[in-house]
Amino acid sequence: MAKRKSITQEYVRLILNYDSDTGIFIWLTRPLEHFKNQHGCNIWNSKNSGKIAGSIDPDGYRVIRINGSGWFAHRLAFLYVYGWLPDEVDHMNNNGNKDDNRICNLRAATTSQNQANRKISKNNKVGLKGVFFNKPNKKWTARITVNQKSISLKYYDCPAAAHFAYQIASDKYFGKYSRIF
Repeated sequence: MAKRKSITQEYVRLILNYDSDTGIFIWLTRPLEHFKNQHGCNIWNSKNSGKIAGSIDPDGYRVIRINGSGWFAHRLAFLYVYGWLPDEVDHMNNNGNKDDNRICNLRAATTSQNQANRKISKNNKVGLKGVFFNKPNKKWTARITVNQKSISLKYYDCPAAAHFAYQIASDKYFGKYSRIF
């Protein structure tokens, strides 16, 4: 997302209603002072008030446009409930739904923690997170990235052993943010 002005919990609550059980935002009727004139106010409110806010971006996340800036709904939900924005807001679930913005599914995270909770890459040919075949050695290797630093976890004769090493390292470095599939 592009650089934008900051936003406050108070402002978000003034323009949106958030249902923490469903993760859905609904536009509230906005006051005249949010618009250049009465006509703009009337048009916006008749078109949007009471409707679900935002749309799904190409990556599957809901984005809500506020005053010309796009905001991820999961970040707005965190701000709406807790009143502050962490570096990252992590979706904890494993259901693959990036539009699951229920507050019970969101947690504050560092960038490293959020990356640790990513699913296995669709380009992964082995089917095991953190496991790669090293052609020169003709061995399997496991690697993990921690704070943007790649750590090699040695070489193994089979992919399962390499994946087990990845699982241990992931648990060590990322704890509850660890995701091994």
